[in-house]
Amino acid sequence: TMEGDTNDRIVLWNLSDNCFRVIFEHFHDSTRSLSRTNRRYYERFHTMITCDCLYSTKFANDRNYIRGTYKTYKFWSIERASYCGHFELVKYLAAEGITPNEKCRISAIDYACEVDRLDISKWLYWNKYSRISSYAIEKACENGNLDMVEWASAKLQIRIPDKAFNNACKFGHLDIVEWLHENRNEEITYRAVDAASASGHLNVLKWLHDNTNANGYEAFILACGNGHLDVVEYLHDCHQGFTGNVLDAACANGHFDVALWLYDNYPE
Repeated sequence: TMEGDTNDRIVLWNLSDNCFRVIFEHFHDSTRSLSRTNRRYYERFHTMITCDCLYSTKFANDRNYIRGTYKTYKFWSIERASYCGHFELVKYLAAEGITPNEKCRISAIDYACEVDRLDISKWLYWNKYSRISSYAIEKACENGNLDMVEWASAKLQIRIPDKAFNNACKFGHLDIVEWLHENRNEEITYRAVDAASASGHLNVLKWLHDNTNANGYEAFILACGNGHLDVVEYLHDCHQGFTGNVLDAACANGHFDVALWLYDNYPE
């Protein structure tokens, strides 16, 4: 959990160098017995706390410590430092001749965009240390960072995937939805309507109905299943069709108000 992550970071910040070394070795050895999927998430958690421990307030100005720790463990990378949002560590690793791993599916810039670090993204791009992919703008749309979306869109000279626009709808970022619609020519699909309906973002849903020709495929049943009565009523007023048993969907998740409304309006 996020609370657990925070507590672990606080503890590590106050550990001695020897304690940190023991904990790192424990993390490193423990991953060997995990499945591939669990190991990926475990290592991602490990990346956050170990990078934070290295570049914490305790060691922020101690370049000798950073240099010594890097030479001892050899597990720091520009991708890891970018994911943890440590700009100074990114620049230090670059100065030490550490280059990004081009075999990684997600690049250092992509990771920086994921954690809302536009400064790191720009530095990596200007210094040609990393490439940018559609993953970056997908995460920027998910996070609601319009400045990041504008920058990534300008640098990404390929078609923006549907997932980016859908993420903006799913998380209710209307400003990004409007910007993408005005500045990009990608087609808007039914998935955007479904995403806004499932998450209960009525303002986004109204905008989609007023400004596009997209119609939801499962919008009505998703709104019922997630208990968004205002969205259900709006879709009903728009004569949005539906498939499946919407009453079952509402009841299964305990949304009595939606179920009662459906019973009154769809007695059949």
